[in-house]
Amino acid sequence: MPGTFKVDVHELGSISRKLDESVTGMRTVTRKMDQATAGQLGHDSLDSACSDFQSKWKYGIGQIAGLANSIRGSVEATAESYRACETGIQQAFAKGLEGTPSGSSSPQSTSGATSRVFG
Repeated sequence: MPGTFKVDVHELGSISRKLDESVTGMRTVTRKMDQATAGQLGHDSLDSACSDFQSKWKYGIGQIAGLANSIRGSVEATAESYRACETGIQQAFAKGLEGTPSGSSSPQSTSGATSRVFG
């Protein structure tokens, strides 16, 4: 439906977990490449290629991991804001329905404000 905005809070949590896994993976690979030796890799030229890759990409991978971690934190904060908003709306509706006879559609006056509940 055009003009409709919908947020799936559960999906935001999933995105956050995937970003966290990516950050962990990038940091693990970087650490393991730092620790790897030719004996572990099996060949001197492979060790040289990994060392070359590490020297060129270590900084970049660190930057990507840092940005992904920052995005993850923002996604988590956004999801929490939506959860809090939904909880507040549910509580407001529940409070608004308190004292309203079931099926009543007559206006209820509170503190000078008029609201209408349809049931």
